[in-house]
Amino acid sequence: MSGPHNCFYSCFPELKQFQDKIYILYASTHADHAFHWRDTLEVIEEIRQARKQGKTKIVFFNGSETFMHPQLYKAQRIAELLTDVPDSDLFYCVGVPNGQQFYNNLCIQRNWTPRFTILGAHHFEFVIHNYAKGMKYASLSEGVDLDELEYEVRPKDKLFVCFNKVHRSHRIRLFAEAIRNNWLDKSFYSFEGGYPDWYVLSNKRLWTASKEDHDTIMTIQDKLPLRLNITPNRINPVDLQGDDLKYHEDSYFSIITETIFDKYHPVNSDFMYMDTLFLSEKIYKPFAFKHPFILFGWEGALKALRDRGYKTFHPYIDESYDNEPDSQKRFQMLIAEIKRLEQFTTEQWIEWQNNIKPLVEHNYKYLMSLTEHRDGPPVDRLFRI
Repeated sequence: MSGPHNCFYSCFPELKQFQDKIYILYASTHADHAFHWRDTLEVIEEIRQARKQGKTKIVFFNGSETFMHPQLYKAQRIAELLTDVPDSDLFYCVGVPNGQQFYNNLCIQRNWTPRFTILGAHHFEFVIHNYAKGMKYASLSEGVDLDELEYEVRPKDKLFVCFNKVHRSHRIRLFAEAIRNNWLDKSFYSFEGGYPDWYVLSNKRLWTASKEDHDTIMTIQDKLPLRLNITPNRINPVDLQGDDLKYHEDSYFSIITETIFDKYHPVNSDFMYMDTLFLSEKIYKPFAFKHPFILFGWEGALKALRDRGYKTFHPYIDESYDNEPDSQKRFQMLIAEIKRLEQFTTEQWIEWQNNIKPLVEHNYKYLMSLTEHRDGPPVDRLFRI
């Protein structure tokens, strides 16, 4: 599988020199080869055969996802059964900043033997960086050179743009709020619900919402699904395309509904995501398109982005929500900030955009300047052993 290898070595370029002794074991969720469905003894035998061939360093690659119960628990079980493999040879690559601390704490909570060194990868930063670079190269013929895309200070047609594909609890709640506040006519908004039995199926997948929110959404059932950039040839628009530009150029800001918003609950949760920060392609697209944003995401996500080198938008956007651990309170703070910005006059928007412009230009330049996409310093010392 070339995908994991390309991402891994792009995130950790200093490890290419050791690739002859690194074995990358896919340990993520893709339906065609989901790690948690694989036979445990088969995986153990695969690892032992790799080591016989000189692949001494084993990387469980889950870099495109956060920590999830099925994948992590299986990897831990396999690691504990590999008693002949030293801890220093086992690595778990995951798309989570500060993953080592989370894993160490989990080992204490679960009474696990700590076996993995965690390698934190900024997978979707790598993905969007590459797509943006591809658009620049394509511009020589017919594409869009994002380097030449200027952030225009002018009145915009729409208040915000908000993309939503997979139903998650916070996305359903936000969509109901958008209907109640008459934001749909003022925004570019996508929402994939509305087909027969979508709400029942959502509940079966634990994408829950209140009956009030469900009833609100059903008031516009004849208009659903709302689609922006999903087409028969682009059913999962993780990429960047020139057609997406109009949504960003003609709106004042993005509303990003990240993968994880609420803490995990064994009965009422989206999939099996654990309580960690995770940044998907959604958060990096505004950087590529030079667009400010409000983030419906995990507590501390904005701080993590600033620590990484990006700039966020306080005081022009009230980002105090990022410090709120209670997801219900954080949700209401976000709604209040959207309502505040909604009241701006054209003159206020012009001033706001002039203040925002250097920030979005910095973010684009910083994204494009990156040559690695990892969490923390180089890790080559760990592979020299």
